[in-house]
Amino acid sequence: FLGSEVQHDFKENALKLTVKKCIRDSAEEHDHPTGTRMVDTPAETDRLKPAESGEPMADNTKHRSLVGSLMHLAVNVRPDISHAVNQCSRFLQNPSQEHMKAALRTLANLIRTIELGLEFPAVFDECPEIEVHTDSDCMGAVNSEGELRTCGGHPVFHKGDPVSWSSKT
Repeated sequence: FLGSEVQHDFKENALKLTVKKCIRDSAEEHDHPTGTRMVDTPAETDRLKPAESGEPMADNTKHRSLVGSLMHLAVNVRPDISHAVNQCSRFLQNPSQEHMKAALRTLANLIRTIELGLEFPAVFDECPEIEVHTDSDCMGAVNSEGELRTCGGHPVFHKGDPVSWSSKT
């Protein structure tokens, strides 16, 4: 994947995909100093609300650029941030300062967990052939018009390795 680094562990005969350079570049591009307070989770537990409930941004270009960078990372190598990125991307048309703050929080989490990535072990004997997990939140998401929506997601694993994932509202 574009911007991914591949590490080969010769002792374990395993591969690991990471995106350290992409994360550092995003932090630099969006003026997020790597020494700032790091967070343990990519998103707050509270739902993001439409822009009417917060101070609107004068120019939404930076927000769109950051969310686009986060989408690239979530889709290719870091599925752990998918839900947080989904929440941020719902307000690309009319973001508020709170939406930018939420996207920067996700970036802060990526900086803190920069060593994480997708690992592909060489031993597959213990792993099931195909494994799928699902989760949903019925009527727990609020869209930009303030309407309640259902959101859900699923990862698909082949012999223990993630091959597909999705999160939708």
